Formats: sequence, C-alpha cells, structure tokens
Amino acid sequence: MKSYDANKKWKKFITETKSKYGSPKEFTQGPFDRTRTKYEQEKEKGYKEFIREQLLEFLSTRMNPSVPEQSYYDNIMFALNEKITDEQLTDVIEDLKVLLYIYQNRQSLQYKPYSGSKLTFNDRQISHDVSRKLSRLLDDLGVSDKSPRLDSLDEVFKFYVMPTNFEQIYGPEPEEKEPSDFEKFFGLFQPKKSSVNLPSNLDPDKLASRNRDLRVRNYLKKLKRNS
Repeated sequence: MKSYDANKKWKKFITETKSKYGSPKEFTQGPFDRTRTKYEQEKEKGYKEFIREQLLEFLSTRMNPSVPEQSYYDNIMFALNEKITDEQLTDVIEDLKVLLYIYQNRQSLQYKPYSGSKLTFNDRQISHDVSRKLSRLLDDLGVSDKSPRLDSLDEVFKFYVMPTNFEQIYGPEPEEKEPSDFEKFFGLFQPKKSSVNLPSNLDPDKLASRNRDLRVRNYLKKLKRNS
C-alpha cells in the first residue's frame, strides 16, 4: 500500500513540474531542468529571439479585443528595460529603427513584409498600424534619431520579418564569390547589393564607380613617380 501511495505521489510531482513550453532543454545548472520559467527557457535561445516573440505579441492584431493594447505594450517595455542588458538594448534599438524603416517604406522595397496581402512580422499576421507602434516604442525608449543603419536591412528583415518563409517566397540567394587580388586593388569587385532598396541619395553604383576611378588614378600616379 505504501508503495502504491509513493508511486501516486511521484506521478503527481511529475505532472505538476512538467514543462508547459515544449520539450525540456539542457541547461548549465542541471540537465533537463523542467522547472525553468518560460522567460528562462526563451533566454537560452538568444535574447533577440526572446525580444522578437515579445514584439510579435505587441504588433499582432489582437485576437482578444477585451485585452487592451497597453498590456502588450507594458510586456515588451518590461522585457526591453528589465530582461536584457544595456548593451543588448542598444543593439535592439538599432534593429527597431530598421524595422520602422522597413514598414514605413514597405511598398517601395524589393523585399516586402507581406505574405500574400497580409502584413507580417515573424511570419505571422500583424496590425497595419505597426509603424505607429514601433515609433511609440522608440519614443518611450528616449530615441530621438530614428535613422536606420542601412547596411543591416537584409539581416533585420530576414531575422524579424521572415525568419522561416523568406526562401519560400523569394527563393534562395546566390552565393557571393570571393574577389581576386586584382579586383580588390582596383575596386573592380562589387559585393552583393542589399536586396532591400536603399534611398536614392545613397546610390551604391555611383559610390563604387567613384572609388574605382580614384584607385586607378592613384595607381597611375604611383607608376609615373617610379618611372
């Protein structure tokens, strides 16, 4: 009888401590710790993945209208201010600037944040006032300059907007070849352009042409001096 009671208590303990967030993962404090909170489990995957999921809840069209937007806003602001380091927050803020640029210019970009006719984030449908929500986050984080780092447009798009469905919609990207020493010296090699359109005042072709001409002139001057 005692053996039966012990077995019953053990099964009850297993049920109560069973992970509610998928298969248990191995952590440094102990293998297969099944008592970790959802935040602790998500943090193991990387802080940007954790922030991406919190952002999705804030940016999504609310499935339950009785839950006010403010509650989702409070969750993401708490995650940004309390759950990541200051250095990580600085990095995320730069990503938020790029995301704001992508959604504000979504009709003019080659890679558009749409799946069919649905505006998406993290491969899920979101509300069409996404720009307002992102601006609100940046304003309340004390960010006055919302100019994005254009060299990270593709990276941010693929990580936050379409981490899973990018290749399915746009296909795999061609591999970039390694430049020869000759191409490096004369500036003849042009790296693969960002697939997301840049503003017209930052034309990469004109910049590359100007740098190539400058290197050729400097090389000819050097030959003339040594002759």
